[in-house]
Amino acid sequence: MQTILNELYTTGIRVGGITLTSSFLSGRAFSYDGVHPNDIGYAVLANEFINVFNANGGALPPVDLGPVLGVTSATAGTVRADALRASSSGWVPFEFSMEAYADLLKAFPRLDEKP
Repeated sequence: MQTILNELYTTGIRVGGITLTSSFLSGRAFSYDGVHPNDIGYAVLANEFINVFNANGGALPPVDLGPVLGVTSATAGTVRADALRASSSGWVPFEFSMEAYADLLKAFPRLDEKP
């Protein structure tokens, strides 16, 4: 867990076309108290637990990140967390349809762009 939290703090983690960081309010991985993970943060951490469990003989399915990322489109059915970590440097990127990406941006508008 320390490794994944350090990654959130230092470089961020790209999931579904967005970068999750530990930044207060704009990092997208922590709740408004700045201490506890939000739904996305907990899902990412849960998948890390599942990856370790499965690497040691377990057979748990990963958490589907689609619902916690706000992807509700039927065409985004392939947006799943079953892409395991490719290496310690980051996550295997997800493939989104343009419609799914638009849904994601509605749920999580970019804070670095003016409307």
